[in-house]
Amino acid sequence: MRALKVTYRAVFRQPLGALNKLGVRLACDIPVEIYQSVDKWIARRPGTRSDFVEIPAAMSQESMKTSVQQSFETQVSEWQMYKPDGEVVQPGETKVNGNGTVMLLEPEDFTHIQHPDPACAPENKKLARARCGGTFKHQAFASTLENAPPPTCAICLASLKELRESRL
Repeated sequence: MRALKVTYRAVFRQPLGALNKLGVRLACDIPVEIYQSVDKWIARRPGTRSDFVEIPAAMSQESMKTSVQQSFETQVSEWQMYKPDGEVVQPGETKVNGNGTVMLLEPEDFTHIQHPDPACAPENKKLARARCGGTFKHQAFASTLENAPPPTCAICLASLKELRESRL
């Protein structure tokens, strides 16, 4: 896993308060992006370096999302996570560690496929049994989805191929 500097984007309609001092009705959608700058989160228009100075910076991304939502009448789209290159982050592609840093999961992070039989689970609930017979932390298990990176364990890789072929 490696740290990933992400941004979050959503589309809003009708700015309120300090964003619309004249109280003018706007019929257009306004895209907003929040990004982390050293120790705070800041809002700006996507693709620009122009920050919304009217929306105060926040210490966490959740509080920044709330501040942005309160600065507009309507949220048109849900928040979506983006990589630095502008590519959308897919579900299951990242994890958030204990201090709130978003970590990108890389192929070597997925080393095994979990055993399907719950009776094979070890007594330690923090661990899980792999199809190859090993016992590992849950983070070591690859997804069985088509777009997931393959496991590196040969036995689990063969098991994954069988599983995917059985779905056809």
